[in-house]
Amino acid sequence: MPDKDSKPGTHLEHLFDVELEYRQGMARVLPDGGKIGEYLGSGEGAVFGSKVNGVVHWDLFREEDEFICGSNLRGLIKTDDGSRINFDSVGYFMRPDMARPTEWVTTASVHFQTDSHHYAWLNKVLALWQGSFDMGTNCHSYKAFIQVPN
Repeated sequence: MPDKDSKPGTHLEHLFDVELEYRQGMARVLPDGGKIGEYLGSGEGAVFGSKVNGVVHWDLFREEDEFICGSNLRGLIKTDDGSRINFDSVGYFMRPDMARPTEWVTTASVHFQTDSHHYAWLNKVLALWQGSFDMGTNCHSYKAFIQVPN
């Protein structure tokens, strides 16, 4: 049981949903390399949420293994109101069922960076995103959450 001097608890709050699609032949979004693995490809997508909405351009770096891969998904969100939010995620892709070899589950920690005063609060939070990646369709689907006080 927490004592009277302990800090208040936190919970995860939904930030946005992310849908990403690989684009063959697309140029890298960011000029520098990833933190994990080798460059795998780039793509586009969308972010949908109550606080952040827009289009996404991304690069994926992955350290490949048969069942679990380290990943670094990085890119840029261009919000519907014209702001730019960079993001950098580090996490894992895991293939839980070899009977469905194209389906991977994913989780990552995400850091945001923006100069927009409207979204500056994102510079001070880490997000968690979880979801899936289907190698057959080259589509990613995530839900992003941030930690907020109770």
